[in-house]
Amino acid sequence: MATIQDIFEMRKNGQFEQAYEAVLPMYRVHHGHYTTLCMFWTATDVMRLRIEAGKCDEAAQIFASLRNLYPNLQDKDHSAARTLNRLALMLATKEQELAKLQQYHAYTSSPEQGRSGGLSFSLLDYMTVFGQHYFSEEDWQMSEFNGHPVPSFATKVISRIFHEVTSEKECGFEHLKNALDLVEMGLQHTPRNRHLLRYQANLIYRCGDRKRAVALYRQLTHNTRDAYLYSELASMLDDPNEQVALLAKAIQCQRTEAFAQRDRLTLASLIKDTFPQHAAYELQRVLALRESLGQHPNRTILELQKFLTDIAPVTSADQHEFYQRLIKTYTHAA
Repeated sequence: MATIQDIFEMRKNGQFEQAYEAVLPMYRVHHGHYTTLCMFWTATDVMRLRIEAGKCDEAAQIFASLRNLYPNLQDKDHSAARTLNRLALMLATKEQELAKLQQYHAYTSSPEQGRSGGLSFSLLDYMTVFGQHYFSEEDWQMSEFNGHPVPSFATKVISRIFHEVTSEKECGFEHLKNALDLVEMGLQHTPRNRHLLRYQANLIYRCGDRKRAVALYRQLTHNTRDAYLYSELASMLDDPNEQVALLAKAIQCQRTEAFAQRDRLTLASLIKDTFPQHAAYELQRVLALRESLGQHPNRTILELQKFLTDIAPVTSADQHEFYQRLIKTYTHAA
């Protein structure tokens, strides 16, 4: 039978699966200091392998075991706790990436069904109960790669938590509040971080304080060309004139046509009665994009097609002028 020293040597040689299999029977019968230490670190190795392979359910099971094991581990320098934090981010990132891919495939048939059915691992729950207590000052420091700024580890965690919460079809107030608390913790370290400010405004809106959220979004949209900010602000307002102006601004600012599809459809739906030819233009652009991607019309598109039958779309120049007129009616979109 292999010894603890043999198992650590396996790890050193990259034999992660073998090391894990070797320590399991030992740990079942003995929870001593070195056995527990060996069990923890070999399990972290295998968890990384499962994440890389996209086996998120298996990785989540290993992570749950690691969390149960941790209280029995001597971790004076908190290196094990910080490793758990990094594994949690890795798992959440991989699971969200796979869910986003699923969502994209679903959206090709219907945007109403384009959201995933939920995530099995909650980074928010983990960070609320455990992870946030083991952030170090280094975790809040930004870095640089090839001359470009790289967000801090803690900011990456908060970003993943925001995407987790916003992907849920129904998210309870307590969940939203916990996410907002973490965002505001981040803003204490980087008060001008525009991504965290956006998360704050969005979560405040979801918590029910629309007035404050809209005020924050108006500040964020001042002198910016981030299309998603105009689109998100439009979804928070009741005034259709403000909505269409903001959607026009979002479409103008959008650099990637594929990302403009939802805004174009929303704008077309809002103006189909008053400006049918301009709505037909938006529909035409969406259809051209989807055809180029090999996507079939979804329900929203089919309904618009039926409504706009025999309506000729305006030219690109006319539509651009139309955007400018809409934007002038709403100073925050100018």
